[in-house]
Parts: sequence; C-alpha cells; structure tokens
Amino acid sequence: MTARKPYEQRTDLEKIESQWHKLSGLHSREEWSAAIVRAATAAELAANFAIRREYQSKSTLSAAFVDTQLKWANGIAGKIDRLLLNLTVGEKH
Repeated sequence: MTARKPYEQRTDLEKIESQWHKLSGLHSREEWSAAIVRAATAAELAANFAIRREYQSKSTLSAAFVDTQLKWANGIAGKIDRLLLNLTVGEKH
C-alpha cells in the first residue's frame, strides 16, 4: 500500500480530484450540506488552476507571487472578478 501524498503537496488537479471523490460519497449518503461545501471547494480549486495557467502563459511572474494574488482575491468570486477576467480581457469567453 502506498502512502497518499499530503493534501498541501498535491497539484490543483489532484486536489480537485480528491474533492470530487469525497463529494461522490457525500452525495450517495445524501449528506447535502457537506456535498455543497465540497463542490464549492472544487470550483474554487478549478479557478485557481485556470488562473495559474493564465499567469503561466501570459507572464513571467513567479509562482509565489501568483499564490499571493490568489490569497488576496479570497474566494471564487474575487478570483474570477479580480484575477481571471482581467487576465482574459479581449479574449472570447
């Protein structure tokens, strides 16, 4: 049996996969409130992934700086409104 990678060491995609796996179990047990929290967490992780990809493709900013921007934006609405939309201005959405 292999040890699982600690959550903080996982990539965004690994974290999303973990959240959806947990979400499936919660949904099957009809634990609706917890399932909603997991879905929201997965959505925010997906926003993090998209923002990191956009920064990576359009700038030479360090990963550490991008992380500070993600913390500053605080929440999925802030990340989309303050970061992602600004990174994709002029592009077809």
